[in-house]
Amino acid sequence: MKIIMLTGDSDRGKTASLHFVLEILVAYGAEIIFFKHVGFDYQRDFSSKLKYREKTIRIFTMGDSEKPIRKALSYKKYDFLICACNNEHEKLFEQATHRVEKSVAEVNACMLAANWYDASRIIELLDKNIKQRRKA
Repeated sequence: MKIIMLTGDSDRGKTASLHFVLEILVAYGAEIIFFKHVGFDYQRDFSSKLKYREKTIRIFTMGDSEKPIRKALSYKKYDFLICACNNEHEKLFEQATHRVEKSVAEVNACMLAANWYDASRIIELLDKNIKQRRKA
């Protein structure tokens, strides 16, 4: 399983960026197998399983608590895990195949652009890895 980890401090938009990743993948034709709100913030954090370009992808946003991240990292039945991880859990970074550091903006309008930018970086990494696996 390849792991794409979006890392950053609390309340910097990791979850919002991963919502955009989900939206982009669905727009590109991904099929949602399941979607579930998780954690304490039921309106934002989610866990989702998708089928995208013949690959199984799990997206997990509950990155501020170490225990749920460890549980998500333990799943091996996915081709890719895209997850959020708070900078407080730096020891988990080594498990990532690819680490994307969260872009930060101080103005709300710029934060939206930063979240879209991070989502596009993640999609680019995902597509690049899928193409490499097809060649192998």
